[in-house]
Amino acid sequence: MQVSSDQKTREQIGLSLVAIATELARELNPERPRIGGLTGSLERDWGFDSLTRAELLLRVERAFSVRVPDALLGEAETLEDVVPALAGAPILPSLDLARSDPVQEKAVEPAPSHLSTLTEVLDWHVREHGDRVHVTLWQDIGAETTLTYRELAERSRVAALALVRAGLEPGERVAIMLATGFDFFAAFFGVLYAGGVPVPIYPPARPSQLEEHLNRQAGILRNAGAVFLVAPPAASAIARLVK
Repeated sequence: MQVSSDQKTREQIGLSLVAIATELARELNPERPRIGGLTGSLERDWGFDSLTRAELLLRVERAFSVRVPDALLGEAETLEDVVPALAGAPILPSLDLARSDPVQEKAVEPAPSHLSTLTEVLDWHVREHGDRVHVTLWQDIGAETTLTYRELAERSRVAALALVRAGLEPGERVAIMLATGFDFFAAFFGVLYAGGVPVPIYPPARPSQLEEHLNRQAGILRNAGAVFLVAPPAASAIARLVK
């Protein structure tokens, strides 16, 4: 039986993926037995959470000199699910951050040292240079979106008002289960503006894992004493069950 070059390529990719994942898993937990593999569950068998998947994605991009969608490993159940994207799907060139041109911003003075809270620092930046870019997010296709100090403060105050109207009291904990993005930053500062204490927790790698993920996080939420959970709309029904 002849083996096509395409099949050989996929097999080579699979072997490389297992090697990359094995190295990462060994660094994270040398004592954990290696029970993963190409068809093993990234979560159950490999023990990779969303943060580890992000690191794995970076290593895969470097190893294959490609740029792949961020959602690829987030949606994949196994390493085998990643093979087709690397083998045949159109993939962008690798994004070399080390060689990319740095964002040119006019130098400004740092916030005064007497400011004691993050909200005071943000308010100072808004007064001094509110239209200056504070956050830049790179997208899957290589584009980028930005958020200024003023935009962040405005979004955060809207979130703070909603929390206060919902009954948040000063000093109470608010869990934030959102992916890295503008909504997360607005929620984080919104909790601070409302007088609460933000408790970030990682969102699940895939929407299908939402219930299982929240059940695992219940101990963290209970220990933190969180009275609110800021999460995507899809989590609302499951969150009530966890409560």
